[in-house]
Amino acid sequence: MSHFRSVLQFTKDYKIKSIEEKMKRIKTGLKKVYLIYKKWVFLFSDNYKRIKQDKHKRKLILIDTPAHGNLGDQAIALAEQKFIREMLGLDFYELTKEDYLVGKKALSKVIRREDMLLIHGGGFLGTLWQNEEDIFLSILKEFSSNKIVVFPQTVFFEDSDHGRLERERMEKSIKECAALKIFLRDKNSYRIMTENLHLTNRQCFLVPDIVTYLKAESGNQKRTKILFCIRRDKEKTSDEKQLLTIFHSLEEAGEDVTFTDMVVDRRIGKKERQKAVSSQFIKFSSAKLVITDRIHGMLFAAVTGTPCIALDNVSKKVSGAYEWIQYLDYIQFKDEKEITLDHIWDMLGKKNCVYSNLELQEYYDLMKKEIASQWETELN
Repeated sequence: MSHFRSVLQFTKDYKIKSIEEKMKRIKTGLKKVYLIYKKWVFLFSDNYKRIKQDKHKRKLILIDTPAHGNLGDQAIALAEQKFIREMLGLDFYELTKEDYLVGKKALSKVIRREDMLLIHGGGFLGTLWQNEEDIFLSILKEFSSNKIVVFPQTVFFEDSDHGRLERERMEKSIKECAALKIFLRDKNSYRIMTENLHLTNRQCFLVPDIVTYLKAESGNQKRTKILFCIRRDKEKTSDEKQLLTIFHSLEEAGEDVTFTDMVVDRRIGKKERQKAVSSQFIKFSSAKLVITDRIHGMLFAAVTGTPCIALDNVSKKVSGAYEWIQYLDYIQFKDEKEITLDHIWDMLGKKNCVYSNLELQEYYDLMKKEIASQWETELN
């Protein structure tokens, strides 16, 4: 009888495994079909046709821009575009991360050695976001003969054997590039690239996050809310219980308090980018205080003239970015354990907060100079 039960159980387990295997195969098949579809959409897009038609013209290409729902990344892309147009005065082509992944083979045939790549900035170099790191290194390998500039980045490698191996992998990829310049947005990232990866000060440059180049019109929004813009991913280090205690204390004091995020659960294409970022700017412009552990939560508050208490994250990119804008007295960096209601009332009392990035102009000029030297032309 026990043998019979064992046979029945085996048959049941086999059927379950068989169904799971079939579902896995179906998902794999559907993914392949989707990728083929996306590839053909790209190959017949106006964007690819334009690049293909201009095959024999020297091109400046902004590559690896986002199509996902991280509004900080989308704001970076807007700032990069604005910088290229205003500071460089150059025409350019844009390839999203998706464009590159599905069109890699075709692009290798139409992007010539004379073309220059500007790689999208952010905080994905290192081990925190492995998939993004892999794509970055893939671009370096695919276009190692091209001149490449990386917009301001944060670099973080975990303290482990894996972190050591990834540092070595990145160093090897960079050494194989004919001409590469990397802008870094915090001192720790600069130290990693120069001390651990042995890049020179002619390859690495310390500059602010490119979103500081944006200026958002706050309009006539009535400021009524206190926004908590807190991470929910692997970069989070803040004490959730402590923040909830502060949140409930403010509610009890009669404040209109709400949670928000810098990530939306939808795809944001190039055409939707401006609208999505502007909508978030409006949300921040309607706040009288923002409490955040997101680098672009802090920077959105800065550019919209919104008082902000900023907390750090695992890669310390918030504190790194704060060093650039600490001249703005309506932005303050704290540990959540240091936040008191008296401190919050003091921040709520700040009026006529106006954003200015004039103190950062020398760094934008530095970026212009270094990109121009890669492009090998004088820019007005």
